[in-house]
Amino acid sequence: MPDFSLTGASDYDPSLGLDATFGYRFQPLFSVEAEFEWMAEFCCSPDLEGRLLTANGRLYPLHGRLQPNLLVGLGAMNVESRESNQDVGFVMRFGGGIDFYVTESFVLYLDATYVLSEGDDRFVSALDYGSFGWGFRYRF
Repeated sequence: MPDFSLTGASDYDPSLGLDATFGYRFQPLFSVEAEFEWMAEFCCSPDLEGRLLTANGRLYPLHGRLQPNLLVGLGAMNVESRESNQDVGFVMRFGGGIDFYVTESFVLYLDATYVLSEGDDRFVSALDYGSFGWGFRYRF
C-alpha cells in the first residue's frame, strides 16, 4: 500500500475536474439540486481521483437579472488511488455564487464552495477543499 502524506494546505495543488448539477427551483427563493463533481489528480497526489455526489439547497435572497445565492449540501465522496486503494466518506458542502440571467432561460454562473469531509481512512478524512466553478445553466 502506498503512503500518501496529507500534511497541510501548502501541499495542495489545483486540480481540474467536471461538475454537473440537476435541480428544481420550486419557488423564487429556494431551489434543490443533485450535484456530481469529479476531480483528476486530486489534492496533493497525481495518483488520486475524487468523486462527490451531494444534495444541495440554494437560497436566492435577491431577484432580477443578477441573483446571488447561498448553498448548503450533504453527500458522499469516493477517493481512489491508482493502486486501487479506496475510501468513501461523508461530506458537507457550503458556499454560494452568482447567477446572471442572459435571457429568461439561459444563465451564466460563478460558484465557490468549500467541502468538509469525514471518512474512516486518511484519504477522505483529510481532504477538505475549496471548489470554484463557472459555466452556464438552462432553466426550463
